[in-house]
Amino acid sequence: MSAPAKVWDAYLEEFERCVPFIQRAVDRVGGEFTIDHVRHEIMSNQAQLHSRESSAVVTRIETTPSGKTFVLCWLAGGIEPEILDLEKSIEQWGKSLGCTQIKIIGRAGFLRTLPGYSEQARILAKELTHEL
Repeated sequence: MSAPAKVWDAYLEEFERCVPFIQRAVDRVGGEFTIDHVRHEIMSNQAQLHSRESSAVVTRIETTPSGKTFVLCWLAGGIEPEILDLEKSIEQWGKSLGCTQIKIIGRAGFLRTLPGYSEQARILAKELTHEL
């Protein structure tokens, strides 16, 4: 097996180890996607996994119509100190890729624990029924 294939296999093994942390975040979004969707995004290089012993963050690199590139912290699960540590390393990683911002989709409590962030918007959701 080639060195890149071994690295890729280790990365996918790490994702499988982190599934319990990520699954909790997937469960909070109300069925918009499954862990299999997240796995597919990572396997197709559309998303990235960042992990520690008991935590994981899944990111995406996004570009706005005006060309601004940012890191989107899409899903996170685990223990708070590790997630805060991951945020610091994700910031450095994003800078190395030329990103100008990090945006986090998360609970309101993250705003209190992450210095330097401001609330830009809130996502509100309502289930629609098809009854007349």
